[in-house]
Amino acid sequence: MLTLQEVKQMVEIPKEGNKVPTEKQLRNTGTAVISRRLDKNTEIRVYRSGYAVYYLDKYKTVFSIHSCGDYFYQSDGNILCIEEAFFNRQEWYLRLILEGEDRVINNREAWEREKNISYSDIPETGGLMADNGKSPVEQLIWIENFEEMMILLTERQRLIVRQFFFLQKTQKEIAQELGIAPPVVSRTIKSAVRRIRRRQPEFSQTTNRIQVGKGGVFHAW
Repeated sequence: MLTLQEVKQMVEIPKEGNKVPTEKQLRNTGTAVISRRLDKNTEIRVYRSGYAVYYLDKYKTVFSIHSCGDYFYQSDGNILCIEEAFFNRQEWYLRLILEGEDRVINNREAWEREKNISYSDIPETGGLMADNGKSPVEQLIWIENFEEMMILLTERQRLIVRQFFFLQKTQKEIAQELGIAPPVVSRTIKSAVRRIRRRQPEFSQTTNRIQVGKGGVFHAW
């Protein structure tokens, strides 16, 4: 039996700040070290670079296998956790399949959302980019995707985006703290979204699916 821990030792650890490669880039230039096909439409494949690609029918998602830590899931209304140490001792593909499955489901739900608005209509007041109606597990998955998107941004863009969406500061507050004009904050947020859409298309559903909730607070999936 080849364990997940052994596979982690076979591959590289992606450097912090590196852009997550696309499935096409890995397929064309990467070196696959191991793969597992569950059926004709489902497969998990690990590359030397430390990234895995999960295929489910026409959907696919890319993630670092080293980012697959504890696994949280919901059962009878409770959030349960299976620790990373457990998966490290199991067949290598078990934790990766769970990760890929959750990501694909999360992305498919995003594509089905309605009531979109343009990012050009960003309000003055920020808010956490997560649907409060979603379970903690689903929100954790979204936040992880959001963290991967942050890698694509400049240091200044990351600073402003995090303050606006996660710390719920207004554009005016951010501008005052950074000593810049509020329109600069607005333009930075918009340019950050355009950068993500252009350089990481698989995450475009997150920046395309933005809905205004009560009080003008953003909700995104």
